[in-house]
Amino acid sequence: MMSTMTLRDFWYAVILSLTSVALILLAVAIYQFLIEPSSKRRKVNQRVREGYQEQLEKIQILKERSEARAGWWLKLLTIFLGGNRIIKLRTQMLQADLHHDPGAFLRIVLYLFIVGFIIGTWLLRNSLLGLLLGGGLGIIPFLYLKWQRQVKTRKFEVQMPDAMELLARSLRAGHTLPSALQLIGQEMDHPIGTEMGIAYEEQQFGISTPESLQHMSERVESMDLRYFVAAVLIQQETGGNLAELMESIAHVIRSRLNFKSKIRSLTAMGRISATIMIIVPIVTFFLMMLVVSHYEKVLISTSKGRTMLVVGVCLILVGSYLLRKIINSVEI
Repeated sequence: MMSTMTLRDFWYAVILSLTSVALILLAVAIYQFLIEPSSKRRKVNQRVREGYQEQLEKIQILKERSEARAGWWLKLLTIFLGGNRIIKLRTQMLQADLHHDPGAFLRIVLYLFIVGFIIGTWLLRNSLLGLLLGGGLGIIPFLYLKWQRQVKTRKFEVQMPDAMELLARSLRAGHTLPSALQLIGQEMDHPIGTEMGIAYEEQQFGISTPESLQHMSERVESMDLRYFVAAVLIQQETGGNLAELMESIAHVIRSRLNFKSKIRSLTAMGRISATIMIIVPIVTFFLMMLVVSHYEKVLISTSKGRTMLVVGVCLILVGSYLLRKIINSVEI
């Protein structure tokens, strides 16, 4: 005898299905945003270090063709967001070593927003909380993008003094600037070795030295690198001893990094306090929702509670922004 499905069983099946869809979308987003770009980047770096110029040229041609064939999604985003914002996003992704087109990045943002909205609307049964949760998950890719840019910049700047000294020794030994860049690309690790190797390969393909260095400064968000590029460009126009100039740049960068590390150690307590002050209210809210949900239902089920919830989230965001600005101003 077959049993009839109750209303509770029906809603349980619906919620289970929507949760499965949300988890699938999240898995797809993680694969497209984290696993696939890093795999492609490792393959490109391996070919660069092995010196397969023909293979690198083919990869560059395929990359340009794929960027030229912009799909309907990227064209639609260009219309609504503007071409300048898409170009800025593409530059930021390049600075973070995320070799995807901006359309794929924004599609992942949309996936995460849908996942958060489904969880908040169907599991927690509140559309406002779904919008807040969707917006929070949608911000995660941008935070990851900013973190990746900072990590790459920090690694690059730490390697800069050694690279400048190696460049100066190469020039004193009689190497030209392109061959010195090739030596740095072969001897030093990622990211500075990879970026210098790409600059050398671009010169081998016919791009001038100033233009290849400017391309490198676009791929790395580093003020020290811009000083290096500006010094090389001025030296090529006016002349002078480039080896001594590189040694001076290395000394200045190393002194600045030492001073910056002391400042960061002094402001570590402030950064930790700011992080705890931001995370504790959010974690406490969700823990209360799980343990004693009737206490938190007032914030979700009533209009005054939802207003207080929105105001609280806005105050947390404003407070985190002000704390970050204060800490950054002290570090600078």
